[in-house]
Amino acid sequence: VEGSGVPSTRLLKQGGKDVESLGTLLDEWTKQTTTWIERVLERCIVVTGGTRAPETVEMVDQALKRELESLGTMLKRLGEEQAQLEKKDADEDDDEEPATNWTFLSHAFKILNHITEIRPALDAASENLRTKLCAALERVVSSCPSASLSQLADQGKDGLLFQDMVHQTMVVGDMKRLQFLRQYHSMLKSRANNNEEKEKRKKDEDNGADGNGREEPSSTAASSALSLGCKQADAVLLLGEALVFQAMMQPINSQLSGLHTWGVWREKADDAKTLALPLFTVQPSDYVTRIGEHMLSLVQQLEPHLGGDEKDDEPATPSSQNEEGGMRNEPLYWLNKVANKVLDTLMVDVKKIENFSDKGKRQMSADVSYLLNVMKALDVETGEKVPAITKMLD
Repeated sequence: VEGSGVPSTRLLKQGGKDVESLGTLLDEWTKQTTTWIERVLERCIVVTGGTRAPETVEMVDQALKRELESLGTMLKRLGEEQAQLEKKDADEDDDEEPATNWTFLSHAFKILNHITEIRPALDAASENLRTKLCAALERVVSSCPSASLSQLADQGKDGLLFQDMVHQTMVVGDMKRLQFLRQYHSMLKSRANNNEEKEKRKKDEDNGADGNGREEPSSTAASSALSLGCKQADAVLLLGEALVFQAMMQPINSQLSGLHTWGVWREKADDAKTLALPLFTVQPSDYVTRIGEHMLSLVQQLEPHLGGDEKDDEPATPSSQNEEGGMRNEPLYWLNKVANKVLDTLMVDVKKIENFSDKGKRQMSADVSYLLNVMKALDVETGEKVPAITKMLD
């Protein structure tokens, strides 16, 4: 857990002179960390004779703590470099959007996403380790200077405030960060469209005047910067939405983990009379009631985003641009995504169940029926997925 074999140790020695090189190092860190953590866990279990003793948990916890502290150092350095570049751009009064802003944002999101992905591997050492990692992550992200995220300016002139936007983007209760991303995305789209219209009018006027449609260099540069910014905004916004969705699904995924391997689906009925009883006599399983409770709790967390007082020009997101008017019911959008993902997972697992007994099918039918009632109460659209699962259980 120490020395040159630790990813952050190697990366810190390599160093980085600018945002681009530091970002490359951070990308390399994300590739190496998962295998490194798995190696540490395997080694700890071997040393302790196959047990997960308290000293094992403490050893891994300390190793991860040091790794996260090193990551915090790199993030802070990256943020400081970014802040200096923004200050330099402001001093030079350059009209072009500095692309390095998006470089910093993209790497920050990648890191948060990666740490979320490696959490399940940590369960091999201790359930408490996930909580400790979350707390450590809070400390790491808080060390990143918010000044570097405060202004993502439109061509160096005006912009929206992004104070601490990356922090807690993956947490469902703080979707305001995601709204900021959407607003900036919408602003860039609007600026780009306006810029294109102005250039087209100017070109038409020039053609009418002297037949020369030559474009002004400064105008072309501004258009290119805005076009690039829009594409990068799409990518970062979709990644931000993916992180929020991942946070919503995490408790559900833990309940559905390995569902097709559970013995309950292969249990035999005690007698024929049991199978003859009405389906409503079968109680839904604990795992499915927990999923239902989580989905209902999402409503409370999403209520602040109902948007009853929203303006008509509420920005659309890349994932919702095909909807009428670019508008959507925010809670219903996420609940639909969650509900359909749950049903997709169930369909895959039901197909995998071997030696599915009649008793097991009745239990699964009761579970699906319970989920259907929850989804009806939430008014979500599930298409033909529920009937498809029911047909598989006939």
